[in-house]
This record gives sequence, structure tokens and C-alpha cells, in this order.
Amino acid sequence: MFMKIYEAINERKEAEAALQENLEKIEAYSQALDSEMEKGHQMQKNFQPAEILQKNSWEVAAFFSQPDKLLVIFMMCLSFLIIQSD
Repeated sequence: MFMKIYEAINERKEAEAALQENLEKIEAYSQALDSEMEKGHQMQKNFQPAEILQKNSWEVAAFFSQPDKLLVIFMMCLSFLIIQSD
């Protein structure tokens, strides 16, 4: 009986260690994705003109909104699939 309890405790500890290791991998991957997203946002900002061109009798307005993170991930996956199919 004590042996079964001991084995169950060891199995639980091994499972917990494996879960912790997977969590650390996922967190590292998530941080890498966040870093890439930030680089993408900075690149998008660099494409924007620093000053909006104003002409006489023209009324020019501009608006920029960063894309949703989920949309960006979807587009990255879609582009990967398109590249793979070629």
C-alpha cells in the first residue's frame, strides 16, 4: 500500500515537473512572439510620414491603428501556409 502511494507521489511530481517545463517553453515562445510583434509595430510606425502633407484648399487627415494581435498571428500563419504550398 505504501509503495503505491509512493509511486503515485513520484508520478505526480514527474507530471508536475513536465508541466512546469512546458509552461516555461510556452512563456519563452510567447515572449519571442511579443518581441516580434513589437518589431512589426515599430516597422509600421516607420512607414508613416512624420508630417502630413498640407496643400492649399486641401483638407487632409490621417489615422493609424495597430492591428489586433490575433489578426497578426492569423496573417503570419496564413502567409506560412501559402509559402508551404508553393
